[in-house]
Amino acid sequence: MADLAAYRPASDDRLRRGEALADALVSPDGRYRLTHSPAGETLLLTPSQLADGDRRVWSRKAGQPGASISLGPDGVLRAGTDSTVLQRWSGRYLLDPMAFAVSAVVIRDEGEMVLLREDGTEIYNSGTAPEEARIAEIERDSALRKVTEAAKPVRPYGSGMATDWFNLLDLCGPCTITWVERIEERDALLRLGAGSSTIREMTYAEIDSAAYSESGDPVTCALAVAVGGWVMLIEPSGIEGVERARDMSERTQTITYHQGFDGEQVFAWYRDKEPVAVYQEDDSDLLDSGAPAPEGHAPRAMVPFMRQIGLNVYRQNTGDFLPPPVEIGCLIAGIAPQPEHFAGRHLGAVFSTL
Repeated sequence: MADLAAYRPASDDRLRRGEALADALVSPDGRYRLTHSPAGETLLLTPSQLADGDRRVWSRKAGQPGASISLGPDGVLRAGTDSTVLQRWSGRYLLDPMAFAVSAVVIRDEGEMVLLREDGTEIYNSGTAPEEARIAEIERDSALRKVTEAAKPVRPYGSGMATDWFNLLDLCGPCTITWVERIEERDALLRLGAGSSTIREMTYAEIDSAAYSESGDPVTCALAVAVGGWVMLIEPSGIEGVERARDMSERTQTITYHQGFDGEQVFAWYRDKEPVAVYQEDDSDLLDSGAPAPEGHAPRAMVPFMRQIGLNVYRQNTGDFLPPPVEIGCLIAGIAPQPEHFAGRHLGAVFSTL
């Protein structure tokens, strides 16, 4: 192999014979960059609109740390003196690199890295273009949503329900709130799945403290709080309300709201075991925009309440207002919870470790 110092630095969108990958190769539209790190990893990167910094499109280990990538006059890709770059980039480790004379390494606008022969045919293609097209569409949609959201007016201060009770509960992680009409607290807990022997008087602080075991595993527990003609079941870490709300609605009605670890939401309304309107985890866009529910015999049943709070009219601002499903649930129930509802002791239950 010729002395690497005699190699020209590659430029623009391609690495040609007799060139070394000194600076990044950049696709013609400037969106994709191919670099080789000092740790010996070749990386195809692109800026991300969904997160700070660059997103990794494709990567492979090639050569020892500190070795530079070059394309020799013989058409062999090397990392320092290691001539196995083609095998490592392509994942074809039994391939003979001498049998494939590479003419150029090219970075395309579609987010692909390709290795070309003299006649322009492909020796290897990273195959990343379809995924990049999918991600680009997601990022365009995300950018459009941000622009649309920023153009909305701010919801007037004080136009929503009081938030002090919700702030007091400090439901910052996965949680479920279930509203059940016209039953007693004990019956509500039994319908939620609590064993009769587990039900006792507890404070919310005790329930909150019991929500996670010493190992960090979530624990099924709930506090039943009577507000108006309804019982609100608060689960700081559980999902029983979501799992059981339909059956719990026998001879009454239930509303349930769940937020998961990644912000996913479930919001559902049942009457006598029949779904009125149900938004599942995959329906977040519909729920956030105030659209009719995709499931239930009255898919538009929640829409008037959504309009009442200006859902999708105002910018989302969770700091001054209740989460929309929580506010909507209270409006459907016709109740206005206050901090004093959750003070003192109420019937609660600690079921078991999930």
